[in-house]
Amino acid sequence: MNRSRRDSPVRSASIRASEWRGTERFEVGRCLGAGGMGLVYEAFDRKLGQFVALKTLLRFTPSALYCIKQESRPLADVIHPNLVTLHELVATKDDDVFFTMELVRGVDFVTHALRPEARSRHRARRHPTTLPTLSGGGGGGGTESHVRIRVARAVDDGPAPLTPASAPSPADFEQLRPALKQLVGAVSALHDAGKVHRDIKPSNVLVTAGGRVVLLDFGVATDLPRASRENVAAPGMIGTARYVAPEQASEGAATAAGDWYSVGVILYEVLVGRAPFAGPVAEVIARKNLVDPPAPSQLVTAVPPELDALCGALLRRTPANRPTGQEISRWLEEGTPAHCGPSPRRVSAVPAPLIGRAGELGALRNAFEFARRQSRLITVRVHGASGAGKSALVRHFLDEIQERGEAVALCGRTYERESMPYKALDSLIDELSRYLMRLAEEGQSIATPSDAGALGRLFPVLRRVEGFATRRSPSDSQPQEVRRRAIVALRELLATLAVRQPIVLHVEDVHWGDTESAELLAEIVRPPFAAPVLLIATHREEAAGSSPFLIEAQARWPQGADVRDVAL
Repeated sequence: MNRSRRDSPVRSASIRASEWRGTERFEVGRCLGAGGMGLVYEAFDRKLGQFVALKTLLRFTPSALYCIKQESRPLADVIHPNLVTLHELVATKDDDVFFTMELVRGVDFVTHALRPEARSRHRARRHPTTLPTLSGGGGGGGTESHVRIRVARAVDDGPAPLTPASAPSPADFEQLRPALKQLVGAVSALHDAGKVHRDIKPSNVLVTAGGRVVLLDFGVATDLPRASRENVAAPGMIGTARYVAPEQASEGAATAAGDWYSVGVILYEVLVGRAPFAGPVAEVIARKNLVDPPAPSQLVTAVPPELDALCGALLRRTPANRPTGQEISRWLEEGTPAHCGPSPRRVSAVPAPLIGRAGELGALRNAFEFARRQSRLITVRVHGASGAGKSALVRHFLDEIQERGEAVALCGRTYERESMPYKALDSLIDELSRYLMRLAEEGQSIATPSDAGALGRLFPVLRRVEGFATRRSPSDSQPQEVRRRAIVALRELLATLAVRQPIVLHVEDVHWGDTESAELLAEIVRPPFAAPVLLIATHREEAAGSSPFLIEAQARWPQGADVRDVAL
């Protein structure tokens, strides 16, 4: 599989025999980062003819599989010049899992934005340890790849001495201003896509030799609506103590305002030469919640007034008092504060009105009511041209029934740039595993299907749930038998859950699915299915004649199944 030194674009001397060897398509080169969850390699993609960063699991576990999927999927369709480009997620039936992304080389944001004489002091304050954890980002001395070893510290860097007030700011403002504008653009694009990053820090922001700023490492990124629904105390802090917002550190609240606080910490570190708070982690968190840091201009001289004021606004303790992305951009463009008080614009959980879709919305409501009254599975296919509003229609319907507490909605999506078994159902099963774990945490017992182990074999992420990681039996060596038992188990599980409350399953973009997904889904919906379950599948109309999933589903859909069409 590996080519000789003569024809290989990757130096064969850098390939470690003890590590993962790659695939027919991806030739693995040097290891860029290693940690508790996985390894990141520089690899050559023979199909694309270019180098990529390839992140693979160090040791396969169901939880690690779930995490790597959550890292690769948040920005699958978000394209922005200042966000790292994600390529493909690959999972095989042999538990080989990895995803590829753009390979970015550069220095961390703070190093880039400091004057040359200040960079050496910045590097000297970095302390290596022997406790690595995997993270995106680069930093420190010279040019680095965009994945490095991030050290896990029980204690943050010790308190740095105050810079004398007579000393000038260490910032190189000609470098800082354009880089900061790009960083603000990247974070705004992330928020516009309905995501929050939750771990913005210098090592996750690289600047290339050409001055391009790239925001990296979406391993803990999450949806804004989900973050607002789960705005409760978290079992552990997500993020890095020095850069995390006070509300995120103490309550686990993940909001767009929290990301802007982290940007404020980075700006402060450039302007002053140190972070606003340092010391033991507990002390840093406590001080963030109790006091405001001194303004940069109180510690160093020659700080531009607009950057001094912006930094202070970003570091306000009350999230609602921090400026929004639009206001920050305007602030940087105009050089004057665009926001000085509480922002009236906040993420709302109230569904936006849907214009001109009363008939289609009524069809979804009728299908749901029929499934609930008749206690049977109903399938609704929502199709139309790309951009016709299929997703908005279904989201509106799901928001309505969830607001009224009428059903449990489990939503998944089929991703174009993924290669894995049963890809049309994969993210839906991920959401099912998340729901089952939440029920267990709340102390609500659910009867485990008699063949839960077979279902866990088919969808390994379910092995995170107690009862789904049973030992293999001799018949598990027969794939068709495992698949048959898994289908029975999934039908049984859905019926059990639907007894408690009607279930709505939503799979978006099924046209990107594969034939084996269509075969499996056809068996799952086969009558009789005596439980109130509504399955909604959306697809592009123009893909009907070319999608392997849609063609196979048309041929295999069982007779007697209640299928309804909603055309947009």
